[in-house]
Amino acid sequence: MPTEKTLYACFSARNRSLGAPVPVASERDAVWMGMGLDATNFTTFEIASAAQGPENFSGRRFLNVDRLYTSADVIGVLEAELAGFANLKGRFNKATVTRAWKATIRAYKDDPPGTLHIANPDNEEEEAHFIKLTPMEKAFDKNAALLWPLTAKPGLIPAP
Repeated sequence: MPTEKTLYACFSARNRSLGAPVPVASERDAVWMGMGLDATNFTTFEIASAAQGPENFSGRRFLNVDRLYTSADVIGVLEAELAGFANLKGRFNKATVTRAWKATIRAYKDDPPGTLHIANPDNEEEEAHFIKLTPMEKAFDKNAALLWPLTAKPGLIPAP
């Protein structure tokens, strides 16, 4: 006899959990619930019974994504920021910061063609500006439309 499973979603924002997992009817319901909670991402899993524990974990689901970025787009943003380091003063060591930034740019240059990224919704100064999307992840725009995975063109900017 097949066991009925319950889908749960775990929401987070700014690298913090927004509470305990909550039951949801579907991934689409979780998208809308997450947007209402001002979450930046969520994951889902299923539970058949408390004795069995969770299973079928999803990849991250990103919410309110403004656009998809190619590696070339990311490199352009990082190079523009690197140019701004010319005026670094104070406690920062310009040479160290510049060297680290250039290493980051080189890493993006090694991305395979077709690699897509999103701006990091939880970005804080010490974190990466962009997140490389994997096949297990999904990205939704502010209207809950699926941007990734999809046959979307890089640089896609959703309609307002």
